[in-house]
Amino acid sequence: TRAKAKFANEIGEIDLGSEAIELPSGGGTASFSGSVGNDKWTWVKEPQVLINISSAFHAVKENILDCGTAPFQDSFKVAQSKPIRKSCKLLK
Repeated sequence: TRAKAKFANEIGEIDLGSEAIELPSGGGTASFSGSVGNDKWTWVKEPQVLINISSAFHAVKENILDCGTAPFQDSFKVAQSKPIRKSCKLLK
């Protein structure tokens, strides 16, 4: 909202929170709770979901996954409408 625009970052976004999920090395399905638990929800008109995928950095310090060209980013409605499928492969 205009009243809270001063709290936006350099690209105009307001962070509503995050949730990290670690899957086993064989892959699997990540289910997000969707609850962030803060009062910033009223600061935005159309909240968006952004899903980034990277390796867990347990064995090496750099990302070793190739999950395609772009992360998922869309409205909550779209994110909740059907499963979001991302396939990854090892870079090394």
